[in-house]
Amino acid sequence: MAQENRISLKITSEDKTKIENAIDVIEKTLKPYLIALKPDERHGLPKAADKTVAFLNKTKEFMESNPDLTPSFIDKDEYIIDLNATEELNGYYAVLNQIVSMLNDTMMLSASEAYVAALSYYGNAKNAAKLKIPGAKEVYDDLSKRFKGKS
Repeated sequence: MAQENRISLKITSEDKTKIENAIDVIEKTLKPYLIALKPDERHGLPKAADKTVAFLNKTKEFMESNPDLTPSFIDKDEYIIDLNATEELNGYYAVLNQIVSMLNDTMMLSASEAYVAALSYYGNAKNAAKLKIPGAKEVYDDLSKRFKGKS
């Protein structure tokens, strides 16, 4: 029975160039605004999930309608900058995360199909080596290095 081929992806050189240019634009445009946290920094931060974002927006409204309740050590303008950044970046993240997820799925399926075919080829080379078909032992020996130490 033939292996099911669910994907046959060939990106044209024109599209590759477009993709690379688009990634380059996104990286060069967005990267100056981004930071990278160390694991311990990430761990120590309070997390703001979807429900928290609603709380942040509600707080902004109250800060504007009841400014006398804003503690003196809070810079309202900086709060609004942080809140706006969160909303903007969330929009980019949602789109890019969906693309990354689909990219990951596509890579997984492509690699899986290639791996199944490679394993079939490897098994065939192994059988051919047992039958002393010329050249098969060298192919099998080279490919079998991948499985050294596995039983």
